[in-house]
Amino acid sequence: MSAPAPAPADELSPGRTRTLVGLFVALLGLVILVPNALPVWVYWQASREEAVVARWTGSNVVSSSRDTVGVPTFVFERRIGPIVQECRVPLVQYRHAPNGKPVHETLRIVPGTRCEDMVVLDDPPRERVPLILLGLAIAGIGIWLTLLARKKGQAA
Repeated sequence: MSAPAPAPADELSPGRTRTLVGLFVALLGLVILVPNALPVWVYWQASREEAVVARWTGSNVVSSSRDTVGVPTFVFERRIGPIVQECRVPLVQYRHAPNGKPVHETLRIVPGTRCEDMVVLDDPPRERVPLILLGLAIAGIGIWLTLLARKKGQAA
């Protein structure tokens, strides 16, 4: 019987593999967390001093072979010096409303200097909270796995 062949030099040690798995899980948690936490951060950072009311004017109803989708369009006016700015903004988050009628007839919004830069104040992004918690949990588990692997690597 011959002795087993030595391991090739390019293989990773088990401690290094565990560390890389922990870092990958932590990175995966951050990939879930960051895009879902950003809208919540923007909502909470919006200045409420400049809030205006937008009124619903109609909906763009699009029909396909599978579904009818109504995207409500809101209009708001804002004064920038002597100029009155009117923006017609379709709010995609209210799609699938019955007959294209939105959840709210009026919205409190904070417009920016452009029509695209606006934050809806009436509806915080609640649907993101479970995904934020999932991202935090996965990132926490990844950090824990990384620390555990480092601790086992130092003890060995």
